[in-house]
Amino acid sequence: MRDSGSGTAGGPRARPRSRVETFHYRLPGRARGAEPGAHPGTQRGAGMEFRGHASLLRAPDPRRFDVAASLRDPFHQVMVRVYTQRAAVPVRVIADVSASMGFTGRCRKTDLLADFTASLALSASRIGDPLAFTACDSNIRQDLVFPLARGRAAGAFMATKLRSLEPSGRNALGLFKAVQQTPPARSLVFLVSDFHFPMKMLGQLLEGLALHEVVPVVLWDSAEGLAPRYGIARLLDPETGAARMLLLRPALARRLKESMARRADALANCCACFGVKPLIIRDQFKAEAVTRYFYG
Repeated sequence: MRDSGSGTAGGPRARPRSRVETFHYRLPGRARGAEPGAHPGTQRGAGMEFRGHASLLRAPDPRRFDVAASLRDPFHQVMVRVYTQRAAVPVRVIADVSASMGFTGRCRKTDLLADFTASLALSASRIGDPLAFTACDSNIRQDLVFPLARGRAAGAFMATKLRSLEPSGRNALGLFKAVQQTPPARSLVFLVSDFHFPMKMLGQLLEGLALHEVVPVVLWDSAEGLAPRYGIARLLDPETGAARMLLLRPALARRLKESMARRADALANCCACFGVKPLIIRDQFKAEAVTRYFYG
C-alpha cells in the first residue's frame, strides 16, 4: 500500500524544454567490463595507466618493449610495459511512473524525471557509456522502455514522452519485475521515484540490485509537505482513488511537515543499510547538484 498523497488540478503545467546540461558521474571502484570507455578499468589493454611489466610471452605486444626492464630481469626475459585499459559502464534508469508521480505542486515530477533522463543520456553519450531506460507502475510500461544503446537520442526521446505522460498506475510493483530483468553484469543503476511506498519495499529493491552500483534518485515537490494553517481541504490519493475531507489547522500543518521530515530520515536510514545514499531532487533539476553527489 502506498502512502497517500494529494495532487492539485490547477498547478503548473509542462514547461518548455531548455538547454540540456550535463553532469559528471563515477563508480566507487574500477569497472570490470572489457569494452573501452572512460572509467578506470581492470582489464589489460591499450590504456595510459601503467600497470607494471610482463614478459613478451605473457603480454605479446612488442610495441611496448622496455629496454631497461629487460636488462634488469634476472632471467634475461624480454620485458614489455603493461597498461590498464579504461572501460565503459552500462547505465540504467529504472523509473517509477505510478500515479503519485503525477503530483503537481511547485513542479511536475514527470518533468523532473524528464530533465534528469535527458541530462543523463547526454552525459553518458559524451563519455561513451550505453544507457537503458525502463519505466514502471503496477507493471513494466512497455511503451516507456528503451534498450541499452549509445547516443543522446534515447534520452531526448524518453524525455519527450515523459513530459506528456499522465501517470495513472495504482502502485509501483512493476519495479520488482524491472529489477529481476536487469542483467547481472555490473551496471550503474539510477532507481528513480518519489519513494512514497513502504521502506520494506525499497529494501527489497536495493537487495535485488546488490550486484550493481545503485543511486536512489528521490523526486520530491516541496508542496507535498505544506498545508494552509486554516481551512477545509479535500485530499485525494491518486493511486487508490480514496478521498477525504479535512479541517486544516496549525497542528495538522505541523504534523504534515514533520511527517515529511520523518520520511526523509527513514529513506536515508534504509539506504544506509545497503551502503548507498539517496540523491534528492526537489522542485527543480540542477545538473551541478548531481555532480556534487558523486564528487562532493
